[in-house]
Amino acid sequence: MTLTLLEAAGSFVWRHWKAFASAGLAICVLGYVGILKGEVSHYKKLSAQFAEQNKLLEATYTAAQQTARANNLEAVRKAETDGNAISERTQNDLQKQLADARALAANYARRMRGTTTANQGAAGESAIPEAANAAIGANGSSGNALVPEDDLRICADNTTKAMGWQVWFAAEKARYDALTQ
Repeated sequence: MTLTLLEAAGSFVWRHWKAFASAGLAICVLGYVGILKGEVSHYKKLSAQFAEQNKLLEATYTAAQQTARANNLEAVRKAETDGNAISERTQNDLQKQLADARALAANYARRMRGTTTANQGAAGESAIPEAANAAIGANGSSGNALVPEDDLRICADNTTKAMGWQVWFAAEKARYDALTQ
């Protein structure tokens, strides 16, 4: 009897194999679709998490960028203020030094005019002692050559300005070095 029952089952399966194959295939497809839906749900959650992290990162980046801009503007304003202060201080010092140098040049020119007129005797003869005449150069000029007062002032101005530029450049370089560190 068991054999006939087995034979009947085998014959039933053999006659309806397409239905069994279709049912098996349908079960496999439904299982695969269920797995895919689970994966899609998982990846949607991950996508939402990444989007949230991206928004947080963008907000942090934007805040950092705004802070950096504010700090940069503050540094630029400070650099301009410092530069203006250095320039103003240097300009004031230069004006004072120019006035001092011009006064020294004028004083020197006055002393030289006084020495030259005092050293001339009657009839245009030189009243300079012989020791001073020993300083006469090969070209016949004495050690007391007169330099025009304008030339003395120009030399004093240019020398003072050149030294002022050195001071200004050193201060600007020190400020730049401090800003870049």
